[in-house]
Amino acid sequence: MIWRAEFSRVSSRGNWSYSESKHHINYLEMLAIWSGLQTFAKDKTNTHIRIMCDNTTAVNVINHMGTSHSNSRNFVAKEIWEWCIDRKIWLTAAHVPGKQILIADFEFRRNQRASEGRLHRASLICALERLDSRINHQFPHYVVYRPDPEAIAIDAFSLNWSNLNFYALPPFSVIPTALNKLMTERA
Repeated sequence: MIWRAEFSRVSSRGNWSYSESKHHINYLEMLAIWSGLQTFAKDKTNTHIRIMCDNTTAVNVINHMGTSHSNSRNFVAKEIWEWCIDRKIWLTAAHVPGKQILIADFEFRRNQRASEGRLHRASLICALERLDSRINHQFPHYVVYRPDPEAIAIDAFSLNWSNLNFYALPPFSVIPTALNKLMTERA
């Protein structure tokens, strides 16, 4: 089971951790909203954000700034609203049928499990291919190829590598590009 979010036709998604996946779907919908905000609105201030969600419970919890029906959903709502208030973001939510959320709905149907793996630290150097994400990142700071709520950047090739000390494990298809960037920027 995965969470998904979309903003301006750019989508993001991620797997729930094992412990998260044990929670009720309404709680997970709140976490998905929270992850989407952290992914797409981390640089936003003084604005209004309209959440379009296919879960009516999550819509009501957001619009009422919490709930007395569930401590866990209320806790997530409090985290969301405190985060938004710090950034002067006004948040509203509206219900939209899941079939109308086209890109996010497509992402939901995709199976991402193949890209979610965690390696034993001693085996990290022997890995052939692994993608970082919120759940499986190996280092405190990481860059990913698609929006992720805890990544420091998206698309490592958009960064200047000359002053970085980093570990990279690119997919095979971009190894020549990565090697060229390493040499050009003397990373």
